[in-house]
Amino acid sequence: MQDDELPHKVVQYVDDRLKETERRLFDAFPDRDPRGHLDAHKAWIERIEANKKMWASMREKVVGAVVWSVLTTVAISVWSFLKDNLKRPFPSSAA
Repeated sequence: MQDDELPHKVVQYVDDRLKETERRLFDAFPDRDPRGHLDAHKAWIERIEANKKMWASMREKVVGAVVWSVLTTVAISVWSFLKDNLKRPFPSSAA
């Protein structure tokens, strides 16, 4: 082996290893598309965030509806009680 062949062989070895590493890296992604893979993950994260917001909004609306239902029920109960009890004469103290 001559001295001028060694650098060429080292460069060739490194080049081959880099090509193999690149091939393995790109083969790990669907359609050999790392950008598409990243975009798919970003879209997935956005859907998860949108679902979280939707569920938070639903919980807020349900809690609000329950509170209004309870307040309405209490108000109707108080109104009914007052209506029924105000029709009766007050008990007289001179019995």
